[in-house]
Amino acid sequence: MTLFITGASRGIGRMLIDKLTTRHEVYVLTRHDRNVQTSPRTISNLESFVNYVHGNLTNPQSYSKELSRCNAIIHLAAATHTNDVQQYYTVNVEGTKLLCEAAQKAGIQQFIHISTRAIGANGGAYSDSKDKAEYIIRQSNLNWTIIRPSEVYGVIEGEGIAKIIRTARELPFMLIPGDGSYKIAPVHVADVIGLILRVIDAPENIVKHKIYNAAGPEEMTYLEFVDRLMEAYNIKKMKLHIPFWVLKVAAEAFALSGWQKPPFVKDQIPRLILEKNADISLAVADFGYAPHALNAAMLLDLR
Repeated sequence: MTLFITGASRGIGRMLIDKLTTRHEVYVLTRHDRNVQTSPRTISNLESFVNYVHGNLTNPQSYSKELSRCNAIIHLAAATHTNDVQQYYTVNVEGTKLLCEAAQKAGIQQFIHISTRAIGANGGAYSDSKDKAEYIIRQSNLNWTIIRPSEVYGVIEGEGIAKIIRTARELPFMLIPGDGSYKIAPVHVADVIGLILRVIDAPENIVKHKIYNAAGPEEMTYLEFVDRLMEAYNIKKMKLHIPFWVLKVAAEAFALSGWQKPPFVKDQIPRLILEKNADISLAVADFGYAPHALNAAMLLDLR
């Protein structure tokens, strides 16, 4: 199979490519100016190729030729942390719309969209934009499947849990937004990637027009997660609870200052406390999905 992948420059995407190139030809859409190049790895005496496509999600002409060579799309690209609200809608909504239209023209057989468990207007601009992107996909004529990861760990760089761990190790205290009673369902990146690979390989009648939650096996409060994190890293620090109104004021100040990469952005607060669906029963029924339980050894893999 020949796959077209968006948003693969970091985190889940980059780790996913390592798995895909052992079995598939891969085209990766990137905004960076780089030529088509090969991976230096050798697998079963065969070189693994990654074809980098220099283009922009919102400009289908920049990638339409390469897309026409592909059978399936894995759509990971998204704006995730910005105070420029319009960017969420330009990239996540309009970009997805244009990709869907290009996919239909190219006769793409399978469209796998990596979304989020933090879905819906009540979660702020990011969650709203992802909800609208999903709607566009569901209304298309594509053979789509949507995967909604929860809070992913096992990724060294990036936001989310990786950032929580970095902050916990660097600051003289453990920062807790609000009272910490809101729920998360941490999932290891290997489990998310495993589910994506199973969806790719599954018969169309199994995965067509389905939405899978890629969550961990248990929900816990943010405070419970912090306790496990502190135990895993043998961290003995005071927990400092910051009221949400203080965080909102700080986020507004960061936005007004024009800070390009602030510690957090305005919509992360509603996204954090949004009630989310952690039901993994469909993935269990279709694939025997059995995500790893959160444990100290797996958290320590992020050193």
